[in-house]
Amino acid sequence: MSTITRRQALRLFGIGGGAWLGGGAAARRAWAQTKTRLSIATGGTGGVYYPLGGGMAALISKSLPGVEATAEVTTASVDNMKLLHAGKIGLALTLPDTALDAHEGKLKGLAEKVGVRALMALYSNYMHIVALEGSGIKTVAALKGKRVSTGAPGSGTEVKGLRALEAYGITPKDLKSQDRLGVTESAGALKDRKIDAFIWDGGLPTAAVLDIAATPGIKINLIPPRRRRPQDGRQIRPPLLCSAHSEGNLFGDGERRTRRRGDQPPRGPREDGR
Repeated sequence: MSTITRRQALRLFGIGGGAWLGGGAAARRAWAQTKTRLSIATGGTGGVYYPLGGGMAALISKSLPGVEATAEVTTASVDNMKLLHAGKIGLALTLPDTALDAHEGKLKGLAEKVGVRALMALYSNYMHIVALEGSGIKTVAALKGKRVSTGAPGSGTEVKGLRALEAYGITPKDLKSQDRLGVTESAGALKDRKIDAFIWDGGLPTAAVLDIAATPGIKINLIPPRRRRPQDGRQIRPPLLCSAHSEGNLFGDGERRTRRRGDQPPRGPREDGR
C-alpha cells in the first residue's frame, strides 16, 4: 500500500478545478489500480476536527476507488502544518491564521515556509474562554493571576489564545499558572477545579464544553474576548478574524450566554483596513 503525499493529493482532488473531490476520471482510474493510503491530520478526540476528519475520510474512501483515507489524531493546527511540511500526511485541518503563519514562514518551531494551499473553508471557529462561575473571571483582563489552560502545545488554539491575551497586555508570566492542555483535558481540569479557566478555539458546539456545561453542580461563564477593545487598539490577526454572535443557548443551563469571537476564511482586507 502506498501513501499519498501532499502534492499527489492536490493532483488527485483536482485543485484549481472547483470542488475538492473534483479530480478527473482518468486520474481516479489511475489511482484505483493501486491501494493508496491518505492520512488526514485532524486534532484531539474531544474537539471538532477529529470527527469531521473522520467523516471526510469515510467519504473519500467511499468515493475514490483504490483510496483508503484515515483521520489521524494530532494536537491540531500547528502540528498539522509541520506534518504537512514533512510530507507525513496528505491533507490537514487548520485555523486560517496558523495556515498564514506557515505560509509566511512564521510558524513557531519551523523556520521554513510551508507550501500550504487552502482547499476549502469548512466552518467558522469561535474562541471560547471558559471560566467557572464564582471564579471572579468576567473579562479577559481578569485572567491575570488565575490558573489558565491556554491550549495544547502545537495547537492553533494556543497560538490564537496567546495572541488574544497579548492584545490585552497579558503574558503567560502574568498567570498564576499556565497549563497547556487539549480541550478534553482542559474541561476535565476545570471540572475538578484544578484550573480557573481555559481557552479553546473550535466549532459550535464542542463536545468537551457541552460535557462540562451538563455536569451537575458546575456552572460556566463564556467570556467574550472583545467586551472591551484592547487599550492599544491592536488587532489579533486581521483580516482573518471577525466578531460574531452565537444564536441560542448552545451549552444548556450550565452556560451563561455570551458573544464570541469567530474566525472566517482568509480574505483580503476591507477598504478601511480592518
